[in-house]
Amino acid sequence: SAETIIAAKNKDKAEIAWEVSDLIYHIMVMLAQCDMTLEDIYEELAKRR
Repeated sequence: SAETIIAAKNKDKAEIAWEVSDLIYHIMVMLAQCDMTLEDIYEELAKRR
């Protein structure tokens, strides 16, 4: 996630897209390892509205 912050500071859209994609990929891998889905995350986000 630090790379994502650096990309945002650099305001480089291609770098931001690359780093955010990498972050999302790793989050999805972690969720799968924890037997969770993006739906679990969407439900949590809905509670925060």
